[in-house]
Amino acid sequence: VEEFKDVIAVAPEGPELLVPKERLTDSETLLLYLLATHIGYKLGKLDKETLTKEELQAKLGKSMKITSTRLGELFKDGKVVKTEEGNYKITTIAIKQLHGQMQSKFK
Repeated sequence: VEEFKDVIAVAPEGPELLVPKERLTDSETLLLYLLATHIGYKLGKLDKETLTKEELQAKLGKSMKITSTRLGELFKDGKVVKTEEGNYKITTIAIKQLHGQMQSKFK
């Protein structure tokens, strides 16, 4: 949690980014929102640790086609999993990889 305190925040309304989206790739943006959701759930601030494709699309601010394509790539790379309900959550390995990426990007 501490490692990402300057990058993401968990508000009662849901996950938020503390860095400009323009400095992130679409995939990084999606992963950071999923990470913030995961952390918020683990801390008891959110009632679920997943986001729907529609929620992710709204956060990303891109078309559903772009969102679906990026989520498909992340799923194929093992960075997100899709639940039985069709929602998405971040994988443990993606959290570790994202930590390294964000450290080098936002030093």
